[in-house]
Amino acid sequence: MSLGWDIWLDARKLPYQIGETDLSIALAWADVPADPRWGGVGTDFILRRVRRSVKHPILMRHRRCMRRGLLGFKYLRKAGFDPVLKFAVVEKSLTSKKLDAHCWVCLDGTPVISDREDGMTELMEFPGPVTA
Repeated sequence: MSLGWDIWLDARKLPYQIGETDLSIALAWADVPADPRWGGVGTDFILRRVRRSVKHPILMRHRRCMRRGLLGFKYLRKAGFDPVLKFAVVEKSLTSKKLDAHCWVCLDGTPVISDREDGMTELMEFPGPVTA
């Protein structure tokens, strides 16, 4: 039960901790090692708690996918999984004044938090692909 509160509390603190900073700071916030307290916690529990914790955003309401993605990525990592956080840009927004981007989380190649939408070009993934 207290593990669910960890996600809820991080969801509330996240807008203040990363604010409008550089993406590298947000990724560093979410890039955590496995935590023994989270060992054995299943993906369903984590994903359900993340969705519930960010359901009614007051802050970061224009960056909902970023908030969900960072929280989901962080807590999947804490539970010992190897998620990938993917980023894309909406192609139509390239000619507008404001760039529109999106992110989602994949686990074993399957989207688990949000997904890529039509009309998007994938820009990067975190952590990046391992090169041999």
